[in-house]
Amino acid sequence: MIDELGRPPVCRQIPDVQPSDGHEIARVRAAEIKNIERMLVAGTHYTSTQLSLPEQVGMDAVAELIDGHRVYAGAIPPGGTMAEYILVDPSMTVPVPDDVDDASAAALPNAGVSAWLSPEHTGQLRSGQSVLVPRTQPPGTTSPFR
Repeated sequence: MIDELGRPPVCRQIPDVQPSDGHEIARVRAAEIKNIERMLVAGTHYTSTQLSLPEQVGMDAVAELIDGHRVYAGAIPPGGTMAEYILVDPSMTVPVPDDVDDASAAALPNAGVSAWLSPEHTGQLRSGQSVLVPRTQPPGTTSPFR
């Protein structure tokens, strides 16, 4: 829980989540701490002032639905994913393939969503436009991209 911006979060017991409005309870299997969570806790993110303290930490996670399926899901406020159980909207989840472990599945979307948001949202990239991706590896090495 974030009790005060700029202070480390604290671990404590909170009331059990209750299903509501088509949301269901899911057991958290893995949740990542990204830079945005670190910045929110520190009070340095531009939305930190919008937090209603105390606030739960964590925005997304790999969770197990009641039917046993593993999914990648976002937290439904006021809940956070640094918890044993969270509320999820089943229609807003993504199935996690059986051959992907929980920790990897929790971490991978951050890079993908970040890579997509920059050109799509910030860059206003539209269908038919192109993006130049400069070489990112040292000369003489093989690029994973063709």
